[in-house]
Amino acid sequence: MYTIGQQLRQARERLGINLEEMERRTRVHISYLQALENDQMDSLFNPVYVRAYIRAYAKEVGLPDQALIEQYEAMASQTNQTTMKKSMVNTHPHATNQSVAMPRPNNSSYQKEESRNKTKVIQSARKNSPQMQPNVSQIQSSQKTLSMNTIQMSSAHLNRKFAPRKVAMRAKEQEMSSLAGEKKKSSPWKWITVICALLLVGGGGAYFTWNGKSSGETNAAANPPIENPGIVGSSGPLLEPGEANDELGQMYYISNVNKLEVKFMGRNKSSKFKFGTSKDNAKEMVLKPGETFSVNTAGKSEIWFWFEIPSSFEVTINGQILDTSAQDLAKSYRVQIKK
Repeated sequence: MYTIGQQLRQARERLGINLEEMERRTRVHISYLQALENDQMDSLFNPVYVRAYIRAYAKEVGLPDQALIEQYEAMASQTNQTTMKKSMVNTHPHATNQSVAMPRPNNSSYQKEESRNKTKVIQSARKNSPQMQPNVSQIQSSQKTLSMNTIQMSSAHLNRKFAPRKVAMRAKEQEMSSLAGEKKKSSPWKWITVICALLLVGGGGAYFTWNGKSSGETNAAANPPIENPGIVGSSGPLLEPGEANDELGQMYYISNVNKLEVKFMGRNKSSKFKFGTSKDNAKEMVLKPGETFSVNTAGKSEIWFWFEIPSSFEVTINGQILDTSAQDLAKSYRVQIKK
């Protein structure tokens, strides 16, 4: 059985298409296409992107995309199971480096000789080393030194040793009074600065408000609103996304209008599109770059259309732009007047 990459490469070479042309058709980077043909799916980040790349590639070369995606999912599942088993073996505490205890000779004479040697070593150590007794004077001297070091530790902000309590409190009071005096000296200037800033902000805001109001009145008088027969009221058309359906497409609602005005304009290359009141009675056409097509919506409150490559079209609905620039796969849309 051929791998996914082998099937894709053989189908592309059979059609006589090089990788640069395939990159232009699928809008997938050439390095990703090479990774697919080399079965290096692990280097393509997220499995969601891998499925999308396989689907786009398969459609261009005429292969069943769903079968290739199922083959990829089975391969990915098998790879994950193998990786999990290897990690469990490598992390098991008793998998490697097991120590084997060497058996000791079960000989009574050997055991007696070993016990006799241990007894000799213990007796020799007792004779050669004096008994260790605690030196009380050394312990008392150490405790005294430790206590004196603790007492002589200097404070970080007083720079003196054990000042009397009254002297320390008086020094602290003088420090607090000096700080309070500095605050009193600086407070008038601070308040003057704050008042000046408030006056400047208030005056500037009042000036811009008056200037904007007068200019708005002048513009309103000079440019009266233009009435559009497709717009109801003065708020203008409002395009809002609705529910999504895999078969019928993404729904959009247009409000504040009494009739639909749908226009398509070709962007960068020729591409197919379909339109109609529904998917069943749609008409197919091709729009070239720079061409404009207006859909006949007379007497219709809903329209359905489909793009082979949505990013190749610029769509306007009653003057509102429907953004399709980031969509490279075929997609359906519906637009309905919202009552």
